[in-house]
Parts: sequence; structure tokens; C-alpha cells
Amino acid sequence: MKKSSRSLELDSDNGHPNGAVQKNEDSSEIPSELLNDGNGTFPKVKIWVKLFVIFHVIAITIWAIPNPPSDYLDGKTKWIFDYHSAQGIAKSINFGIRDFDFWQLKSSPIKYYDLATGFWQYWDMFAPNPANVDIYGSALITYKNGQVKYYQYPRMYDLGIIMKYEKERFRKYYERAHDDAYQYVWPQFAQHIAQLNYSDPNNPPVEVKLYRYWQDVADAYKYQNPNYQKHMYFDYKLNSEETQRMINDSRSMFNN
Repeated sequence: MKKSSRSLELDSDNGHPNGAVQKNEDSSEIPSELLNDGNGTFPKVKIWVKLFVIFHVIAITIWAIPNPPSDYLDGKTKWIFDYHSAQGIAKSINFGIRDFDFWQLKSSPIKYYDLATGFWQYWDMFAPNPANVDIYGSALITYKNGQVKYYQYPRMYDLGIIMKYEKERFRKYYERAHDDAYQYVWPQFAQHIAQLNYSDPNNPPVEVKLYRYWQDVADAYKYQNPNYQKHMYFDYKLNSEETQRMINDSRSMFNN
């Protein structure tokens, strides 16, 4: 059926692909700053907004770049440019950027913005060196009467899906709590485990031994050794003051 000229006009006015979008005759309800000037242009973003966005992108990029390897941080290895191969050039550029970023940029006043706003995280979970070791921990708690108790620190492999969500931050914490580079947290970590396993004021924990277990993850399609290596990395003996504090804390908890 052939359309009339009147219907064609309606199609053109109502956004049909063959015609133009109908203009709103009553624009009084639309804020004037949202309307274009008729030439297809819209109000420009203020210059200070653009400058802030540029600064923000630069600031979080500086902090997102992974730190250089520990040898570079300790000063044992100095950066040199290896031009003998394509791999050497790529590696030199990679380490050079990270080294310059850590020593020159992350220590600049930009750090005060990143730290104050919480944008200080650097996302290097999968780069440049993905973890290739499966690690978990345990402890042996010795009580006043000589009893010894085994404590298994939360391990994702043994937990259900719901508990994995609840305990994931504990696993993340253990990445630091077992590391030799973070020995300063070991006493507090041992105290916390003692507190978790304290129940009898007459028989409090007196010693906590921390163990780490690790297994090197084999490359793809290579044989995976199922055995874990074991090492006691910290032996902590609680003093009488710490024991008394546990007793007092437990009493206050039950009294409340």
C-alpha cells in the first residue's frame, strides 16, 4: 500500500531511518547547558577538570608499575643496558623503567596524593614474575602443662567456595607472614595464633612454632612433584606478661 505524503512527513519527523529525528518543540524542561548550539557542538569541559584527569592517570600509572626485583632494591644489582640481543634489550628497558619509576617517581610528591586517596596499589599479580610456588603454613602450640597442639592456618585448597571468600584475606596475609623479608611481623603473628588457641587460663600457650610448607609448581606439561618441603622458620616463646594479657583479654570478653 502506498503511503501518503502526510505519512511520509510523519516518518521524517519521528526518527525514521529515512528522515531526521523530530526536534522537541518544548525545550523549556531541558537545561540550557545540555543543549547544543545548533552546529553539533556541546559545552566544553573546563580546563581544570582535564588537567586533574591527566594528573590522576599519570599518578596511578606511576604507582601501578611493578617495583624492580629485590636485587635492584637492595643495591646488589645495578641497571645496565644489554644490547647484545632482542631479549636483553627488552629486559633492560623493562627493568630500567621500573628502576627509574621506583627511585625517582614513586618517591616524588605524587606519593602524597596516591597514599592519601588510596590509589597506591600496584597491580603486579601476573607480572612481571607470576608466583610459581604453592605455600601454606601451620603451627605447633605448646601449653603450660606440656601438651602440644597442631594448628592449620587457613588454606584455600581445603576450604569450600563460601569459606574461600571469607578466608582469602588470611591467605593473602600469609604471603607476608612467612616471608623472610617481613620478619618483623612474625612475633605478632605467633601471638595471634596463641590467642586463637587459648581457652584455659590455667593452661595457657607458652610457645608457638611456625612452619611453612612449599612446593614448586612445574611448568606446563612437566612432571609435578606431589611432595612439599617443610621448614620451621620461627620459634616464639611467650613471656609471662603476654600470657597474663591473654588471660585478662579472655576475662573481659566473657564479662562483656
